Amino acid sequence: MDLRKVSSEVREAIRKRGVAKIKSGKEKGKVAEMFDVPNKTVTNWWKRYSTEGNKGLKEKKRGRKSEDCKLLSDTQEVAIQKMHVATNA
Repeated sequence: MDLRKVSSEVREAIRKRGVAKIKSGKEKGKVAEMFDVPNKTVTNWWKRYSTEGNKGLKEKKRGRKSEDCKLLSDTQEVAIQKMHVATNA
């Protein structure tokens, strides 16, 4: 199963099932085979669960926040807008 093509809720459920298998004594490699994911993925699930509990198995937002993408300060934006209006007037 390609986990990229399923909803985040399904991915979270799969992570929880994988962690439950490890807690019941299954080896991480066997769990990886069961869910058809790399061993490293299962190891990451386990690390996140060990440090954060079930909260660690939820998807985290990725990428930059929109306000981090701004290249100009608010003051610079206003100055450029004024220059633009002045040249088009």
